[in-house]
Amino acid sequence: MMTLRKRIEADGITAESVYGDAPEREDMSTMDPWGVTLRFGDRVLAVPFYTGEGLRERMADGPSAADVLDCLASDASSVLNARGFEDWAGDLGFDPDSRKAERTYREIEAQTELLRGFLGDAFDAYLWDTERL
Repeated sequence: MMTLRKRIEADGITAESVYGDAPEREDMSTMDPWGVTLRFGDRVLAVPFYTGEGLRERMADGPSAADVLDCLASDASSVLNARGFEDWAGDLGFDPDSRKAERTYREIEAQTELLRGFLGDAFDAYLWDTERL
């Protein structure tokens, strides 16, 4: 099984991070907001990425492609492994009656389809055949 960093390097995926270039979110008020643009051949995926205080020093220059793809793949696999919102919420310790949790689930579903489009034929390899961080 290939590591995430080696797969990213082999595929030539790059990341460009801009601090503060992510939407302000009330639930992310203590986080560092990054706007990250991933490039894979002629495909581009722009995503907001939030990091906490504990990562401030390590990510002073911004999150890497591996940091972002690790999170996106983890989120995607959590939704794809669930039988629906209630199952996903239960697996992750969310209240299945929470509208906020359901919004998060729906956001991850949409994000997963964007990731699938970005990675194309490599999508399954990144989710299921890659040793992630």
